[in-house]
Amino acid sequence: MRFYLTFTLSLLFIFQVFSQSITEAKQKAEQGDATAQFNLGLMYYAGIETLKDDKQAFYWYKKSAEQGYANAQFFVGLMYYTGTGTLKDYKQAASWIKIAYENGNEAAEAIWNKYELWKY
Repeated sequence: MRFYLTFTLSLLFIFQVFSQSITEAKQKAEQGDATAQFNLGLMYYAGIETLKDDKQAFYWYKKSAEQGYANAQFFVGLMYYTGTGTLKDYKQAASWIKIAYENGNEAAEAIWNKYELWKY
């Protein structure tokens, strides 16, 4: 599971993170921009322009997820599932991954089925 999260994050960096500095991402994130919140989460998770901080990554992913950003919803679910940056909670993991799946995140559908998250 951890490998899948890291691999997916790596792909997203290419398209999103490098177009924005951490200072820009923080400003926009604090103003409520869901994409910037997600990008800031990625930066904290990978330690780009900052120290790696899983708790801050989770915090910013969750802010973005609560606004309906499907990729963030998926990552919040994965982080609950693995206990990365937060306490492990399979029920929360299943809930967030289901929401991401319902919002069109195809990776969430694969994880939902592979790990039989409907059991939680």
